[in-house]
Amino acid sequence: MYWASIEGKNGNLTKRRPVVILSNNKCNDHGNDLTVVPMTSHDKKEWMPTHVKLMVNTPGELSTAKCEYLTTVPKEKVGNYIRTLNPRELERVTYASMIQIGII
Repeated sequence: MYWASIEGKNGNLTKRRPVVILSNNKCNDHGNDLTVVPMTSHDKKEWMPTHVKLMVNTPGELSTAKCEYLTTVPKEKVGNYIRTLNPRELERVTYASMIQIGII
C-alpha cells in the first residue's frame, strides 16, 4: 500500500490517496505505470462485492479498496510506502478485482 496522486473523473481534481498495487513485480520493476486499486475513507456502498475494508494507518481506522476503479498510474505519481498487506488482505483484494473484471 502506497500513497499516490490519482486523477479524478473526467480529469478533475487530482487527490492524494492510498492505493493497493496489483501489478506484478516484473512490470513494477521495468514498466512506467503501475496497476492500482484506489482507496477511500468514505464508503457509501459497503455491500458492494468489489469493496474491501483495509486498515491504512491507525489501528481501527478502516478505508475501502474500491476494486471497481482498477486503474493505472505513472510511477512518478506514486509516493510514500504505507504498509504491506497480509496474505488474507491481498487475497480479498485480488478476489474483489477478479469479480470486477468478470473472471468470477
